[in-house]
Parts: sequence; structure tokens; C-alpha cells
Amino acid sequence: MSNLPIVHTEEDNIIEAARENAGFGPILTYVKGEYFLEKKMVDLGTQFKVYTKAWVQVWINFGPPVQQFIYQIAKGQKPPEREKLGDLDKTKWATGLNNDPKDPWVKQFLLPFEFVDTGDRVTFRTSSGGGKRTVADLCSLCAFRSKRGDPSIPIIKLASTTFSGRQGVGKVQKPQFDIVGWDEDDGVYRAIDPEIIDGDGRAAAQVPIDDEIPFAPEWR
Repeated sequence: MSNLPIVHTEEDNIIEAARENAGFGPILTYVKGEYFLEKKMVDLGTQFKVYTKAWVQVWINFGPPVQQFIYQIAKGQKPPEREKLGDLDKTKWATGLNNDPKDPWVKQFLLPFEFVDTGDRVTFRTSSGGGKRTVADLCSLCAFRSKRGDPSIPIIKLASTTFSGRQGVGKVQKPQFDIVGWDEDDGVYRAIDPEIIDGDGRAAAQVPIDDEIPFAPEWR
């Protein structure tokens, strides 16, 4: 048996934090042109229903201790600007890529997906600029369709595309959700239910979706 230490990637840390601290369930991610459910590859072209009204944004700091603040966009909860979170002294940040200081706070977008063929629920998670743009564009489109009274639950298939990065970077890959159909909104709010942790660190009951999330503070 090997005695070598287990090395966790940033993606592993995100998945672990999401599981243990927010109850997000299986996490679907996009890495370099491919999609992964946990660490198992999901084929391009796989189809999902996407429940964009349950879009949440998360500020997360892996600490220790882990801190995270969750905001339900459809409920009007607005994430604060990065400067409101503190931890601004770059001399205290860990070293990241290219030996540059790495911001301890990461902003994530999360969105409930449902496999068309099985009905299983997963959560798509992204923290990249391209990924967040893809999520925001889809959510905006669905909101405009809903306001018009049109079917607003998209059925998408997973795809991948590129865009031009900053000078010297070249093409950057990002997720793409090709819409192949629409379902009527049945009025059910399929939220990503956060799990509250009580003062002793034990998992408490799930919060009803209309309740205010207790760890999404008002930032002044």
C-alpha cells in the first residue's frame, strides 16, 4: 500500500466543499472541453433539462475554515462585490499559478440540471469567466421567454466552444449549451437546497425554498 499523500486538486476541493457544506448533490463540471460528473466523463451531446429559475451564485473561501455565502438570483439576492468580503492583503494569499498570489475567494455559478433520459438531478458548477457567461446568457434568455409567456424550461445538449482570450493567451475553451427544445414551466421551483449547519457542526433540516438563506448576509 502506498504511503504517498493524496493530492487534492482545486476541482476536488470545490466538489468536496459543495457536498459537505451545501448539499448540492452530484456536481457537473467543465474542464478543457470536456464535462465530468464527479470524475466520470459525460459525453458531449448528453441532454438535460435546465431549471434556470433556481440559478444561484456562491462566494466560497476554502479556508480553513471553509466559508461560503449563497445567493438565489430569482429571489433578488445579490452577491456583494469582492472587496466586501475582506482578505484583501495579497501578501497573506497562497501562491497560485505563475507564482502569483491566489485570491482565497472564488465566485461560482450553480444551476440545477436534470438528465432527460433518467430524470436524475445534478448541479452544473462553474467558476470560469466563459462558463459564467454561458450560464448567465441561458438564464437571461429563459427569463425573457417566461415574461412573454413562452415555454421557458430549456432542453439542452452539452457542447463546447472557444473564444478569443486576452492577448498572448489565444483561444480559450468554454462550455456551450445547445438548445434542442423547450418545456412549459410547471411552476415547481426546483431549487438547489442548501443544508444549514447548526452551531455544533451537525446537519440541520433543509430550508424551505421560500425561506431566506441564513448564510447570504446583507453587505454594507
